[in-house]
Amino acid sequence: MKWKIDKEYPICPQICEQICVAISKGELEPKSKIYSVRELALEIGINPNTVQKSYDELEKKGVLNSIRGSGWYVNEDISIAKEVVNKIIERKVDKFYLEMEQLGYITRKSSTDDNRKTIVVLTKQGVELDEKIKECFKIVEYV
Repeated sequence: MKWKIDKEYPICPQICEQICVAISKGELEPKSKIYSVRELALEIGINPNTVQKSYDELEKKGVLNSIRGSGWYVNEDISIAKEVVNKIIERKVDKFYLEMEQLGYITRKSSTDDNRKTIVVLTKQGVELDEKIKECFKIVEYV
């Protein structure tokens, strides 16, 4: 698994999110053993206490299980990890929409069919989407 850690932001939530995404995408299978705290800390180059805190948080949520003397394992029920990923996607899409509205590129209107759906209308013609916008649309396609 490739880790993308931005040292500008709190590391624990990044680890939790990336583990949930890996589970949701099938990169980490239910009941599979994951990195030990020490292994992950060395791979990412962070303090083992930070990894431990992340694992503890995921255990509280029901994403991971710890077996004393054996290690950390993905829970059999991966629905919680998928819920976490859906919340991540919603948060990123909402942030994207807000930023694009502030720049004047889109307007949003709630759909009468489903309050969660959003109709996006490009307000400027001939706009080439930069890589950040394209990346956000890839996240939307993932859902």
